[in-house]
Amino acid sequence: MSFEIQRLIVEKSALKEPLTEKILKRFSSLPVEYVDKAKSVKKGLKSSELLIAANKGSFVKKCPGTPKYGCCDYYVLNLGIGCFYNCTYCYLHYYVNSPYFVFVNIEKAIAEVKQLCNRNPGKIIRLGSGEFIDSIGFNEIIDFNKVLVPKLSKIGNLLFEIKTKSSDVKSLLSLEHRGKVVVSFSVNSDEIANKEEKEADSLQKRIEAARLCQEAGYKIGFHFDPLIYYEGWQEGYRQVVDMIFKHIEPKNIAWISLGALRFNKALKPVIQEKFPNSKIIYGELVPGIDNKLRYFIAIRKKLFKTLVENIKTHTKQVPVYLCMENKDLADEVGAIAGFSLN
Repeated sequence: MSFEIQRLIVEKSALKEPLTEKILKRFSSLPVEYVDKAKSVKKGLKSSELLIAANKGSFVKKCPGTPKYGCCDYYVLNLGIGCFYNCTYCYLHYYVNSPYFVFVNIEKAIAEVKQLCNRNPGKIIRLGSGEFIDSIGFNEIIDFNKVLVPKLSKIGNLLFEIKTKSSDVKSLLSLEHRGKVVVSFSVNSDEIANKEEKEADSLQKRIEAARLCQEAGYKIGFHFDPLIYYEGWQEGYRQVVDMIFKHIEPKNIAWISLGALRFNKALKPVIQEKFPNSKIIYGELVPGIDNKLRYFIAIRKKLFKTLVENIKTHTKQVPVYLCMENKDLADEVGAIAGFSLN
């Protein structure tokens, strides 16, 4: 799957940035419109248009998490918005009105990360770039990681996470990462990947990409999120766990996270309209204490406990944490809540 961009819109303040020049060169055959302010066109963007802008606000933010559940003391680096993988459950379907835009003033982003780390000299800062974009998925537009990895890996108390459903890791393999970068892959069972993540790379390709990153010296992360309850889920997820440990050494895995399906109630009609064949919204879902629709706690407990047990048949050394769940549930299933490196 590729971006099908037919037109570029460039904020004039972004013209001085080297990344803007690279994007314009890559898409030199496309028409370009120049605008004074990105905000004036952002809401009216079409799916075939890409907005190139300079971020006037903050690049770095604390992970918003979800109210009243455990938090992982995680920070996010927002480099743009948009993902062409089009997974049925993705919150971007509801929260994002504009298709694709990228922030190109990358040196400002790097400076903000350095400031954050300098303000917390005794703390390891865990930072990821995959909240509103896939950390590798934008490579067809611009490869942020070629700039970020060599520079961010020089910061002593930073651990930078590249989170993706892509297998396009070729450009990462030759970068100087100094052991300070984790390449993480969102994974799901073959059945769910084939039905709900149709435009993302296959599970097999993701695991092969993880193996290549392992060989290049990166630590590897895995995110089972969202876990989906369906007939045959036990065997489906066991196969994923077995595949991971067949190709990745436990000593090279930084962490594994588990998160059950959850979404804002307003996303339900969006999924119904965009993905009429998807069945995920018809599960046993109820409002949680954060008002998001979630599986009954008995189902979540069963999902988490089974995955933790499967993982522990291979290793007991890898941190396994629950995403957006409380400590009592994490303790009960043998996982960590509110995972932190400090």
